[in-house]
Amino acid sequence: MDERGELPAERPEHEFCGGAAPGKVEELTRAEHVEQAVIACERRLLDPAVRLDPDAVEALLDREFREIGQSGRLWSRPEMVAALATLDMSSTLDAHEFSDPRVETLAPELYLLTYLLRSGSGLTRRSSIWRESDGSFRCVFHQGTRLA
Repeated sequence: MDERGELPAERPEHEFCGGAAPGKVEELTRAEHVEQAVIACERRLLDPAVRLDPDAVEALLDREFREIGQSGRLWSRPEMVAALATLDMSSTLDAHEFSDPRVETLAPELYLLTYLLRSGSGLTRRSSIWRESDGSFRCVFHQGTRLA
């Protein structure tokens, strides 16, 4: 992974996200594997094409998913899947800059990702909690806070 949080070209982003366990994990340390997988999954959730596909979003969000929106509203998984399918995300996320990713272990198989996202709507500090189960990662919680 480079300084912008980009994954090497030979590892597809969707490889770890809501699907089958990745191959060749032994080539990476456990921490490297987790870091790459969590960042890849988060970046996949930022992809406007993925956001418009309810099945793809459901594969990335844990059944217990919750999000606190910028307004303070608490969103459930079904509410978020439905809302994303109807939003025009191209203006806000089509050209975004993902930077300063950090992954921390909260508990076995539970990871916190924090990062900055610059998009058409400004700069936000974001945090997501990802759960690993059977080699696949799903988002349990997300919050984004706009920076002044």
